[in-house]
Amino acid sequence: MPVMAIFLPLPIAIGLTAIIHLVHNVLKTGMLWKAIDWNIALRFGSTALAASIPGALLLKGLSEFTPIKEYSFLGIKGEILLLHICIGLLLILFATMEAFPHKIYRIKNLFFGGAISGFFGGLSGNQGALRSIFLINTNLDTKAFIGTNAVIAVIVDIIRLVIYSLSFQHLLTRAHVPLLSIAVIAGMSGVFLGMVLLKKITIEFIQKIIIALLYLLGTLLVLGII
Repeated sequence: MPVMAIFLPLPIAIGLTAIIHLVHNVLKTGMLWKAIDWNIALRFGSTALAASIPGALLLKGLSEFTPIKEYSFLGIKGEILLLHICIGLLLILFATMEAFPHKIYRIKNLFFGGAISGFFGGLSGNQGALRSIFLINTNLDTKAFIGTNAVIAVIVDIIRLVIYSLSFQHLLTRAHVPLLSIAVIAGMSGVFLGMVLLKKITIEFIQKIIIALLYLLGTLLVLGII
C-alpha cells in the first residue's frame, strides 16, 4: 500500500491494494486449504469482519477533511492531511510491531484480536502485523499459520472492498491498470515462490527491508511529502 500511495491518491491506493491482497490470499487459501484451522479462523475472522466495516467507513470520513497545512521546503511541496497522518502513524506502529514482536504484550483473546486487526485493516489496509501478533500465540505449525492467516485476510478483504466500492465510486475507474496488473502478477508469483521455499527460506533480511520501508514511507506520509 505505501508503494501504491507514491503513485496514486491514498484512498485509491488502499482500495487497489485490497484487490491485490484478495487475489494472493485466495491463492494461498486454496493451496493450503487442508492445513487451515477453521476453529481459529472463525473465532478470529468473525470479529475481524465486523470491525473492518467501521474501519473502512472511517477511511471515507478522514479522506474528506481539507489539508491541515501546505508548505514548500527546499523545493519540496508538502500537503499535510489528517488521513495521511493517521495512516503514516499506523505504518510506523506496524513497523515497530514487526521490529520488536517479542517486546509486545501477548493478548490471547482471538475475538479481541480479530476486532483490532479488522478495524485497522479496514482503515489502512495494513492488518498483517496485528493479525500475526495474536495468531502467533495459537502455536499453529507453519502451513496452518499461513493458511489460517490467509483465509481470515480473505474475509476482511472482501468486506472492505465492498465498503470501498460504495465509498469511492470511482475506485476502479481511477485505477492505474498497468500498475495494478503488475502488482497482482507479482503477488501471485510471490505466493508460488513462497510455497516452493516454504521449508528453506529465512525471511529475516526481507523483514528488515520491509520494516525500514514502512518507517520511511510512514514518515513521508506524516510530513505530507507523499
